[in-house]
Amino acid sequence: MERIDGFFREGAQRIVISGSPGVGKTALAVYWSHRVGERFPDGSLFANLRGYDPSGDPARPADLLDAFLRALGVPPSIIPDSLEARAALFRSRLAEKRVLLMLDNAASAEQVRPLLPSSPGCLVVVTSRNQLSGLVAMEGASRLSLEPLTSPESQLLLRRMIGGERAEREPAALAELARSCAYLPLALRIAAERVSRRPHLELADLVTELAAESSRLDLLATGDDVEPTAVRAVFSWSYRALAPEAARVFRLLGLHAGTEISASAAAALAGTSSTSRADIARLLASLVNVHLLEELAPARYRFHDLLRVYASNLVTELEPELERRAAGQRGLAWYLHTARAANLAITPAWHELALEGAPPLDPTTFPDRDSALAWCHTEHGNIVAATRQAREWGMFAFAWKLPIVFWDYFHLTKSWAPWLASHREGLAAARELGDRHAEAWLLYNIGHALYDLHRHRDARDHFTQSLNLRRDRGDNLGEAWSTYSLGLVDQAQGETNDAVARYRRAKRYFDQVGDSLGRALCMTALGDAYREQGCHDEAIDQLRHGLDLFRALGHSHGEGYVMDKLAVAFHEAGHLADAHDHYQEALELHRRSGNQQGEASGLNGLGQLLDATGDHMAARSMWRDALMILDHLGDPRAADVRQCLARTRGAS
Repeated sequence: MERIDGFFREGAQRIVISGSPGVGKTALAVYWSHRVGERFPDGSLFANLRGYDPSGDPARPADLLDAFLRALGVPPSIIPDSLEARAALFRSRLAEKRVLLMLDNAASAEQVRPLLPSSPGCLVVVTSRNQLSGLVAMEGASRLSLEPLTSPESQLLLRRMIGGERAEREPAALAELARSCAYLPLALRIAAERVSRRPHLELADLVTELAAESSRLDLLATGDDVEPTAVRAVFSWSYRALAPEAARVFRLLGLHAGTEISASAAAALAGTSSTSRADIARLLASLVNVHLLEELAPARYRFHDLLRVYASNLVTELEPELERRAAGQRGLAWYLHTARAANLAITPAWHELALEGAPPLDPTTFPDRDSALAWCHTEHGNIVAATRQAREWGMFAFAWKLPIVFWDYFHLTKSWAPWLASHREGLAAARELGDRHAEAWLLYNIGHALYDLHRHRDARDHFTQSLNLRRDRGDNLGEAWSTYSLGLVDQAQGETNDAVARYRRAKRYFDQVGDSLGRALCMTALGDAYREQGCHDEAIDQLRHGLDLFRALGHSHGEGYVMDKLAVAFHEAGHLADAHDHYQEALELHRRSGNQQGEASGLNGLGQLLDATGDHMAARSMWRDALMILDHLGDPRAADVRQCLARTRGAS
């Protein structure tokens, strides 16, 4: 702590904390960062660079920069694609700011370098097993090579955990126990917990047990082992003391792809009918109690990276391949079925989808939309990881269906980064599987993300590919959806006549197959296109038909969407009172359904109406609220609202 404080006082802008696995790099960096956090009024950014993740997939600097830029309020639509351009934009956004960045578990200087700001007011703290000499030599970083604790320090830590009286009785055994743990804090804490649970045994006997375990592992060690022998010995010593059920759960957790896991997902991996929620909670608690697992929040857990590697190795060594695959399928099936249940609670299903895998033994249910949304907020990172894992395991049907069942959440919350990442993984899986139906569906969903981001040329390309695939397969319903969406692109690019022709063609398909949702969307789109052509009576008539269909479906999201379009049509037709009422009703529907983008649209529309009637102050208030939402979403429509505010600046 004194050394790092010294670096800070001397004006260091980059600090590297290096050291062996389990030595406490992250704990030290986090503790110190919290102490100085108030010195950085513009905030802090944290990222796990996953440099030594057992998946072998370290975080990519371009992805980290994308996340940082979004956290800094940069709209996704203006985040460039190349690493170099993102790094430049990141540096410009941090210019003149005081921000603390913590980059944990870096693999190399090359991984870190694009993430470094140029502002002298920013501080970067990096942890790594690597010395990162390139950052010291080329970037002027100050480095602290964190050594294991000294023998007296290690003994003090053990004494505090196992009790001073017991430690004083056997000082030689205490010193030997500290040495056997290589003086590493992680190993010391796990060993101390193991000792404290056996108060009837002499320390010397327990040290002898640990020494025997270390000797056994020395015989099995290979040059590829990641953990130091002492750490592996402590892990193994504690692991072998677990009850068989707890040991099995620990091993199976090594199959989980994400960085965190819930108790319900762990139960799915375990997969035995006797494992109730109370049972799995008890088993996970036993792992937490011996420091083999960390509880982040109630019923939510995380491994230390070394323990994750250890569990991953154990499950490969001790579980037959058929059981590993069965457990993996159970975990993926749990995510697939639970994601489907959550998204059904958020919005009605757009289409039925046959799900892979047997329903989970203890399925998660959602009593309301809020609980479903909360689950999706927490789990969307795991959904992306599970999609990638399913593809790597060759379980391609899981890989393409997981992103599709999560689409309602992505679409509602405009979570474009995980939306695109998961769907692109799913698309690759569908192509490896040779499933043209799945490929067309994923291309279509990707197209909608690109359309939302105003990348209309790319959206058209994806919609056209999906249309061609569906047409080749004779999928009339799919063809109708792709045709409708190409109409949206036409309209966005000012080709309103072409859009009307597509909407009419798609509606004929939807009429033939009796798809009420498709009909409702086509009627809404036609009404909006008629409005753009100046045919307000026809527009209002079509939009009212669309509204009736959405109401019959109980689709509040769609109801709010068409209500917005009706308000605009009434406004342009000069029916201002009707326009005001419809905007207000649309706002209420958007808020009820959790549609933030729709809420911003309603606020913007009300602002336009109030501005037109001369109430400029009220209009600006609406626009400010809309802009706050759009900036939070990173929605490109924020630029239009900014123009409205700029145009009316100074108006009273």
